Amino acid sequence: MKHILVAEDDNQGRYLLEIVLRGFGFEVESAANGKDALDLARKRTPDLIVSDILMPVMDGFSFCREVRLDESLRETPFVFYTATYTEEEDERFALSLGANRFIRKPADPEVFVREIEAVLTGLREGVAEPDEPRELASADQFLELHDTLVTKKLEKKIDQLREANEALERELVARKRLEDELKNLNANLERRVVERTRQLQNANRELEAFAHSVSHDLRAPLRAIDGYADVLRSSLEGQLNETSLGFFKGIQQGVSRMSALIESLLSLSRAGRQGLRPSRIDMTKLVQSVLDEDPAVQANEKAKITLEPLTPAIADETLLRQVWSNLIGNAVKFSRDIARPEITVGSREETGTAVYFVRDNGVGFDPGQSGRLFKAFQRLHPALEFEGTGIGLALCSRIIERHGGRIWAEASPNEGATFSFTLGDVELGNES
Repeated sequence: MKHILVAEDDNQGRYLLEIVLRGFGFEVESAANGKDALDLARKRTPDLIVSDILMPVMDGFSFCREVRLDESLRETPFVFYTATYTEEEDERFALSLGANRFIRKPADPEVFVREIEAVLTGLREGVAEPDEPRELASADQFLELHDTLVTKKLEKKIDQLREANEALERELVARKRLEDELKNLNANLERRVVERTRQLQNANRELEAFAHSVSHDLRAPLRAIDGYADVLRSSLEGQLNETSLGFFKGIQQGVSRMSALIESLLSLSRAGRQGLRPSRIDMTKLVQSVLDEDPAVQANEKAKITLEPLTPAIADETLLRQVWSNLIGNAVKFSRDIARPEITVGSREETGTAVYFVRDNGVGFDPGQSGRLFKAFQRLHPALEFEGTGIGLALCSRIIERHGGRIWAEASPNEGATFSFTLGDVELGNES
């Protein structure tokens, strides 16, 4: 088995050479520079040396010259394998030092090994003949040529480095310009977001104030209409026919509906303005009190209402009571025409979050219309079939949002509906 000595400072390159040569049946010894390789060669003469040129401590040119000057090594075949010194003058100088081959990196492994085997067998173009002996240059000649090549290579490297630095500086300048532009864009965007947020907050406050003011201002004329209608009916008692009495009844019903709408608007306005007063809530106890006190629930005696144990929560109890009252009231209302109405109030855990729900087997709704449910004045059923102001679910949505949670609904026509909601992390004692 032929013994090959490899001199290569690049760890990965040295490892790959070892793998390739061993794969073709050679014994391989290696070093990271010319000096260490020369020490190894003097301890055990190799059958062939493969050397890089640009290496620390002792470069490949100096290593080759030392080998040729050493009586015990001068006949050892020497192959340069380089990716840095690749010019023709580099090759001429390498061969003038007594090298047998000059191979440029990267070379195909099979081609590289064929060159190695050719040197080992003394083959040149298929004919066995020894390499011609070369007369070594004097030390002065060697140093002059060596320094000239090294200097030129260093100058070339310096030029390449300078060009790379200039390119890097241009890239850094361009990147800095882009970063500045991005910062300006982000700053402008932040200012626009802040300004738009401020405008929206002002608009919401003005809208809530307007709704609150209008609701209060509408109460007085409504009371007047109701009062005058009652006085007029009393003064005409005994003189009114059924049609006239029906007109008075319509006035009173209209006033009642308008009063309910005003009260709902006030509740919606208050839900958006008042601060939260969080406390620990026994949800089961809270819902039970709603069931016991809600007139609509008490009026619907045929409804079977099941209250499951509910997960406790930290929230504003007054606002949560409104949510439960609206959701349960809706379930009762929209299932009242069912032969056996059933309503279930419960909670479950989903990924560590409590989900509260109210489920009924009532008329349900088209799930494609669910996005309208939580907007004010949006109704999915005619007012003549099911009374209401169209505010209740919008109020629930606003209250749940104030608590950092979310509310949603699932349903199918004539198959009932399920309204679910979660609450966010609300800290005790905080007001927002």
